[in-house]
Amino acid sequence: MFRFLIVLALCGHLAHATAIPSETSSGTTTTDRYVTTTVQSTETVDGGWSSYTEALEALSKVKEWFGEAYASIRDRVNGLIHGDAEVPTPLYKDLCTAEIPFGYEARSYNDSIWVTVKNVLHGEDAVSYATTKLQEYFNGRNDQNLNISMTTPLRMTRPRSDDESTVSNYSLYLPREWHDNPPQPVDGEVVLQREPATRYFVKTFSSHISSSNSQELSMLETLLNQRREQFVGDQFFINVYDPSSNRPTEVMLQMKPSVVEPTCKVTLSDLKLLDEEEPQYVQLCEDDDDYEARMYFRAVWVSTTVNALSPQLAELTALPLLDNYFDRYNSYGALIPKTEPVRLTMAWPTSAPVPGSSQDYTFSYFVPFDPAHPIPQPLDNNVVLVDEPDSTIFAMSFRSFSFDPYNIERVQKLRSYLDEEGEDYAISDPVAFGFYNSKSYFRLYHSSEVLVRMGTRDKQPKCIKDSIPPCFHRGKHCPSYRIMETFNGNIEHRHLAGSLYVMKRTHTCIMDDAYGDAYLPLHRYFYGQNSKQEHMTRTTPVILVHKSTENPPTGCDFTYNLMFYLPPDQHDDPPEPIQDGIEFQRHESKETYVITFTNSTNTDAKEEELRTELDKQGLCYSTDEFFIATYDAPWRPQPHRYEIWISQAMCTAAPSLQGLDNNLVDIQSSSEDDKDDSQASEDDDTWWG
Repeated sequence: MFRFLIVLALCGHLAHATAIPSETSSGTTTTDRYVTTTVQSTETVDGGWSSYTEALEALSKVKEWFGEAYASIRDRVNGLIHGDAEVPTPLYKDLCTAEIPFGYEARSYNDSIWVTVKNVLHGEDAVSYATTKLQEYFNGRNDQNLNISMTTPLRMTRPRSDDESTVSNYSLYLPREWHDNPPQPVDGEVVLQREPATRYFVKTFSSHISSSNSQELSMLETLLNQRREQFVGDQFFINVYDPSSNRPTEVMLQMKPSVVEPTCKVTLSDLKLLDEEEPQYVQLCEDDDDYEARMYFRAVWVSTTVNALSPQLAELTALPLLDNYFDRYNSYGALIPKTEPVRLTMAWPTSAPVPGSSQDYTFSYFVPFDPAHPIPQPLDNNVVLVDEPDSTIFAMSFRSFSFDPYNIERVQKLRSYLDEEGEDYAISDPVAFGFYNSKSYFRLYHSSEVLVRMGTRDKQPKCIKDSIPPCFHRGKHCPSYRIMETFNGNIEHRHLAGSLYVMKRTHTCIMDDAYGDAYLPLHRYFYGQNSKQEHMTRTTPVILVHKSTENPPTGCDFTYNLMFYLPPDQHDDPPEPIQDGIEFQRHESKETYVITFTNSTNTDAKEEELRTELDKQGLCYSTDEFFIATYDAPWRPQPHRYEIWISQAMCTAAPSLQGLDNNLVDIQSSSEDDKDDSQASEDDDTWWG
């Protein structure tokens, strides 16, 4: 009969499961109490998995389904054998819903009555002793001789102390129907306790009440302190549920009565998860397949440093620590998608290493969160987050054996290539290896790379040569250019690529008025006020055009125009402006002199410094207009980037030996194309945009 019931329950469960439409490829959102993720299709066109990670996730979902199926079958069988009555539990309201993946919840419990065995000496027999007393009460040992349905959870209340001899209270919830006239205990060691409506912070885990639970309690306290929650710290509570309720054990701390609202009551918008599995970069140039120069965008890495005799020994300690960070051991309790590559950073290898000597090895993973928003912090003091700014990296790719990936010879080979080409690289900075699991070959060969940071002497890699590399600032497009030469460290002669801009004329010589008049119309053009109603990614910088031959207003000898650079993918067929006064400005490639600085109050002085240096060099330039480029919003982290651009012009006379006086010309003496010299755009967050 028992086997028949099991088979019957299994068939019923499977029939129910197959009747539910599949959602694994529909892009719907699946939520549990700890983490929210978007489930997407994980099948490729040929029916295989698109990545190793997705295959693991699929296997995990299968395992989870079988676990749920088993629990459901067990509960159905228990219901058939013991009756299908629900086990009573204390009522509460979620203050922090299951959609908040902080690793803990906040609950508001209703007023309640608990049957309690008080002052039980902590020890191995404490649970057995207390539960026996409580069962006797529920089985009729009370003044009304009533048999009361057993409840869940069994709650332990214990003072916050490291003393193992501390006594504890053990309690079972009395069903609400007995609250008005509760049966009184006849055992002197059993009492009834009324608890008013109370709020708790709760963290769930898999354990048993007989364990000390100190690690889970410590983790909960750490989470609450990091989010500045206010809680009562002199005692804690452990809830252990009946197995048939299919609920894990809980540790609880009481919320202070003065708290109006817990800080965990926020939205998932606080966490900006990126759709990226590895750090993003653009290739600047390549030197005959020997090496390439990449510009990496700002990214955050989770890292740990281990001192060991070899990287193989170091990774045995480092990688489990980093895995824990991704697997909920962070300040949000969030399950974070695992990324690649595994990056090893170490000191440059010496030609003759000392046998038996140890050194620091730093292992890191890319963290797929937007650095401009809150990022889950590690709970392990040995693990840190590293915010890396935009940087240029020399890279050389290679394949490595899975059992010997740390190929020091590759470092020396890359170094020889860089020396041969005269590249400036930072020998004072560590060298790094990157290892990609998803790009492995039958688990024997791995796709690997060695990475060296570019030095500060050169502004661009030598391998650029005659090409014009893409330009990015803080991950946003800017007008592309190649540096021809530099003067005094902060002045550059640039060859600008041909570009398209959108511009608004202002007819004012007051800078604030120019921004106020032109900024928002240009901003709206990017955000849908155009002929295609298209939203375009904003670019950088914002460019203010100082022009002296364009009918300046009364009392002024120049006027301002404002320009935004259009994204490269819009240069061929951009949406037309629909607001009056906005127009396109297309500029051919040209030579421009640029001075870079970090203080916006130095504009006049920097313009004069640029012109003085050009005069000193005997160079001809436009006297009709110049451009003020602002790359960063005021609230962006310092330092900010500002530039003044002055276009090269044709000389009307040979420069003097001193390089003075005869080299200044009017823009009208040069070609018509030189009149329109500029390049611009703007960061998505620049100014009030």
